[in-house]
Amino acid sequence: MTTPETKPPYLSGSIESTEITEATSKSKFQARFGGEVGIPLSYYGQFDQKVPNFKSSTAKLYGVQRPNSFTFTGTLGPDKIQLNLNNGSSIEGDLDSGIDKSIEVSGKGETFTK
Repeated sequence: MTTPETKPPYLSGSIESTEITEATSKSKFQARFGGEVGIPLSYYGQFDQKVPNFKSSTAKLYGVQRPNSFTFTGTLGPDKIQLNLNNGSSIEGDLDSGIDKSIEVSGKGETFTK
């Protein structure tokens, strides 16, 4: 008998690209989670590379942690985003509009409760 894989508890939210840092040509993002439980978490990050604009209105934060800073690796596109944070958390979601191809991404960021 095979048991279906279960995901850990998560917070609902969104993640989207915000701007490109002109000096370095690196893309940034912001992600917000947890408003529905009264403890909103905001994640702000910078990719190590330039990425296409994206948005996921249905993102989920698994393995909820509140690190002050984090690094991440993951995949963006063509129709999903998955970022694996160095503290064991992950951000996953379907993109509202797909991008041309899947790209491997990495970077760093900070977390705030607001």
